Order: sequence, then C-alpha cells, then structure tokens
Amino acid sequence: MINHVDLDALNATIPPETPNPANVALAHTRSAGIRPDSAEATEVDFTAHRLNWVIEQHTAKRGLMPVGEGSGRNTYLTAATFFANDSGVKLHEWLDYCLNNWTAEGFPEREIRATVEGIYQREAAKFASKPYEAPRGRAHESSYSGVATAATSTNSASEPIETPTIPEWIFDAMPRLLQQCCQPFSAGRERDVMLTSTMSILSGCFRSVTGVYDGSTVWMNLYCFIIAPAANGKSGLSWARRLAYAYHKSLVDESKLNLQEYERLNEEYQQGKRSAKKGMPVPSAPAAPAFKQLYIPGNSSAAAVIKVLADNDGSGIICETEADTLSGAMGQDWGNGFSDLLRKAFHHEAYTYQRKTGKEFYELSAPAISVALTGTPGQVLKLIPSAEDGLFSRNLYYSFEAPHTWRDVSPSAGRGNLNAYFDALSTNVSRMILHANAPIRIELTASQWQQLNEAGEQWLGTAVDQCGEESGSVAKRLGLSVFRIAMLLTLLRAFENGEEPGKLVCDQLDFDIALALGDVFLAHSLAMYQRMPKPAGAAGKMAAKAAKEAKVFELHQHGLSYRDIAEQTGVPFQTVGRWLKNK
Repeated sequence: MINHVDLDALNATIPPETPNPANVALAHTRSAGIRPDSAEATEVDFTAHRLNWVIEQHTAKRGLMPVGEGSGRNTYLTAATFFANDSGVKLHEWLDYCLNNWTAEGFPEREIRATVEGIYQREAAKFASKPYEAPRGRAHESSYSGVATAATSTNSASEPIETPTIPEWIFDAMPRLLQQCCQPFSAGRERDVMLTSTMSILSGCFRSVTGVYDGSTVWMNLYCFIIAPAANGKSGLSWARRLAYAYHKSLVDESKLNLQEYERLNEEYQQGKRSAKKGMPVPSAPAAPAFKQLYIPGNSSAAAVIKVLADNDGSGIICETEADTLSGAMGQDWGNGFSDLLRKAFHHEAYTYQRKTGKEFYELSAPAISVALTGTPGQVLKLIPSAEDGLFSRNLYYSFEAPHTWRDVSPSAGRGNLNAYFDALSTNVSRMILHANAPIRIELTASQWQQLNEAGEQWLGTAVDQCGEESGSVAKRLGLSVFRIAMLLTLLRAFENGEEPGKLVCDQLDFDIALALGDVFLAHSLAMYQRMPKPAGAAGKMAAKAAKEAKVFELHQHGLSYRDIAEQTGVPFQTVGRWLKNK
C-alpha cells in the first residue's frame, strides 16, 4: 500500500521550473494582469504547452481515459503519469489535472492520488529526464512510445516496416533484474530487443512455476522471434543467452561426470558378465543417467530434441541467433516432427515418440519449451511458410528496420566489459533457479482477469478488423503469452522483494506492464501478418470483408440501427459496432 505523500516535501526535491498548474496557466495570465509578451507570460505559456503536449501525446497513443469498472483506468493513469514525470510536469500540476478530469465512480480521488504520488515518489530521480521542448516554428515530433497499433498503410514486403517501440515507462517500472539486463543498451530498438530476448530466456528457466489459464495448468514459456535486416541491432539475444548459461553449464558438467561414472560401471558390468561362471547370476546392468542441460541446439533432429526433453523433465530452451539454424533442421526429412512438437509444446500438450525399431519410446506429458530466435525477413519464410502455419500465431514478434549507424566501439564508449557484466548477472540467475526448486503457483486477481478478458477482446477486434478473420488466432494466443509475461514479472518481483516462493499474486503494476507489452507485440505481429504469404482465396476474403464494411457504413449513413445493419449484412452485431466506432 502506498502511503500518502507530502506534496510540498516532494516538490521541494524537484528543481523549480514552472509556476502554477498548466490547466489554468493561460487563464492565470489574464486574471493576474500579466502582459502576453512578458517573460512571465512566456513561462506560464510554456507550462500550459508542456502539460497539453503530454496529454495530447498520450491521448494520441492510447486514446481517451477508459470508462467503467474494470476498463483499465489505472493502467491508463499509470502510463500517463510515468510519461508526465519524465516530461517534467510538476506533481501538483499533474495531480490537479488527473483529479479534475478523471475522478469518477469506481475510480475515486484516493486511488488516483495514491497512483500519481507513488510514481512521482519512486521516480523522483527521473523527473524531467526527457523534458518537453516548446515547438519552434513547426510541429513538435514526439519520441514518446505508448501503446500503438500496427502500421496499416501497406501490405507490401518491399515497403519499410513501421512498428512501435516499447513504452519508456515500462523500463522504469519493471523488476530490477530486467532493468539491469537492459541498462547497457541504448534506448529504442536495441534495448527493446534485449528486453524481449531476456524475457524469452528467463521464461524457460523455472520449471517449478505454474499458473492456471483457461482451465489448464501452464508454465511461463514464451516463443519470441526478433526480425530485422542483417547487422540491424539484434545482438541482444546473444547477451540474453548468457543469463542462463552458467546454470546450463553446471548441468552439462554434472551430466558429463555422471556419464563417465556410468561408463566405468558399465565396463565393470561387461567384465563381470564375461567372467561369470555358468549357472551363476549375472550382475545387474547399470542404468544410463539422464543427460541434463538447459539449452537445446536448434540444429537437432526432432528425435534428438525429444530425447533431450525426456532427460530434462520435458523442459528446455531453443535459442538461436540465426533462424536458419532451426529452419534447416525442420526442413530435413528427419525434422518433420519438429514443427508439430513446437506447436503442441506451446500449449503443453502431451507428445509421444517411438522409433521405427520400437526400442525407444518417449512420452512427454507436458513439454515446456521456450524459443528465442533472431533472423532476417528472408529467414522467416523458411521457418514459417505462411501466416496460416500454426507456428506463426504462437510467436511474440518484434520486427523493425532501423537505419544503419556506426556505434562508438572504443572502451571509453561506456558499455564496459559486457562479458563480465552478464557473467555476474548469470550467477544471480543461477541462484534464483536453485532457490525456486519448490512448486510456485502464480495467480491474478479477479479484477486483473477481467482486464485481461477485456484486453483480449480488444486485441481480437483489432486483429480481425486489420487483417481478417484468419488473424484471430494471433490475438487469442497473445492472451496466453501476456499471462505468461505477468507470471514472469511476478516471480522476478518476488525475488527482488525477498518474498518466499509459494503462492504469489501478481502486482497491479506488473500486470499493467504485461498488458502494455501485449499491445506492442500485437502491433508487431499484425505488421508481420500483413507481410506473410496468404493461402489461395485469402485476397478474395479480404475483398469481401472490405465490401461488407462499405455496406455497413452506407446503411449507417441512412440511419439504420446497429441491429438492423447486422441483420441485413450478416455481420455480427458487435463487429458492426466496432467498425463504426473505428471509422
């Protein structure tokens, strides 16, 4: 629970920059008799512009404040407050605006005040870290990245892809370990790639952590695919891989020792069997040990992957910085079962495998695989031939095209020794894995489940509206991935706070982060969907959908009700409402 904050004491820690709340700044110049061309009026006007700019930018990215219980009002307020703090809006100015405009039934002054004051208190060091600059003769271009939608201007793979970045407030609010992992990387694409990669790797490290989603037990495993042209800032995955490498190496080293001991015992057994006299009992053969490891090579055959999973309680991580490594394996005759395994493992469906000889039989009751890949746009189609391939909708995509720039590679550039930096973080991750050896159950609150359902409905509507009915699977599986992200954030926050593993309930801030990431990943997934080959008939379906939309708009202009339009066109009532609302 956030304690009440002394506004005067907190504002005293912030360097004075502007007087008076922005939402009454211009009126103040008139009532106080201030000349419009005076220095004081300029400063007051700057205050008004800054607050108005923050509000305009946030509204442009996230729309207006949601209405109604469980609509995500606190999520909206949280993101806006981080942005206002970073932009240099004074606490009393921002709080006045929020209380005057957003207080409502079910969203009382107490909740708004606690959220705003709490963020300003925790983030005081970042106040005005990205200050607003008044426009000088042309429209101000914002670098603010809130929740955005996919670019819809083109479906051509030859056009540059336009996708949003992860909102800045997330990097300020996420658990400390994630902040430490992202700290060495520059803001924007490079840092986004690092966060996406890190979440994917960490999601495969904790087999004891579960939750319940749609009635089924699920683990935290994520499938992430980072797509950009060559040498375009995808290297974050190689550093993220180091986070779990120390633990992986400890498993492999122990497995090698166990294998050596097995070979010694087996040699003794063979000698004893040869020297045993007739009629004497033959000594028992030693059991071959399981070969434990965390990382699974992407160039393995399906049979090899299944053997690795069987040795490791059904869990593992496939991490490849070149997607061709995995697509090469899947393209081989012996790799045909690989895609099937990955599709089933996403939902932890049971998987059985038996060699033709019948001597080897493996059954994975609940496989839990995390996948982290980077690749170029050309490598995507080798792995996933079309958007209709079941693997497509199981991935969280982060795709971009950034202009090539030269980075200062000298030791004085400030990046330091990243090998040593991530080796130290890897040691901490190993401790976390060992500490989380007992079952841990992560839950959402009733309100959070309601927010997730509402967000899922919005994601589904966005996907269908932008890309057609066939893209609905992208939004539906995004809901499970967002739940898994919330689970991971909850676990990391528990480690950060020193909580003992057991039953953990997701903090609202971490849930807000998960939802906001879901918005970003949906935009990237739909941008990729629009570039993927479609099966025969898909173009006709899109044309038919466009024709129906046009008919809906035409009937609406003639004054027909939503229900009458739905009956005449055969379009579901809710879809009619969504199309007209987004028109």
